[in-house]
Amino acid sequence: MKQVVEKYLDLVLGDHESENEKLRALRLVLNELETAVLQLPAPKFPDIESDPPYRYKEFYSRIVKSFPNFGFYPIVDPLEPIEQMPVMGDAIDDAADIANDLAKAIWRWENTNAEDALWNLVNDYEIHWGRHLNDLRWYLYQPFSR
Repeated sequence: MKQVVEKYLDLVLGDHESENEKLRALRLVLNELETAVLQLPAPKFPDIESDPPYRYKEFYSRIVKSFPNFGFYPIVDPLEPIEQMPVMGDAIDDAADIANDLAKAIWRWENTNAEDALWNLVNDYEIHWGRHLNDLRWYLYQPFSR
């Protein structure tokens, strides 16, 4: 799990491939992340308090440079009535939120323990970065499906 987390962070925060290659690689690593987190056994609640750094703004500014063509897109809730008004998603925000939550997991692996890292990674996936991952994956699918 830690390797795929590091792979995502390296991809979105690094500057080492053409944009088209990075987009294809990003589609793959998003699938790897979701597959890996869904295959984890239910982690035990850690008996530890940890407070990793919040680096969203830093990640947002780096991702803007790595993916300059990322933009806004409409989102609707599939469980709401069809008459709902769409809200705006932001692909850069999605990638940055995922990066921030994953970076917190790396911090926990390095500063507390694997139990703390995995429990928070799974919990954060369920309540936060999993939604961003699926929204970003849908956004990235569009140019390749046309």
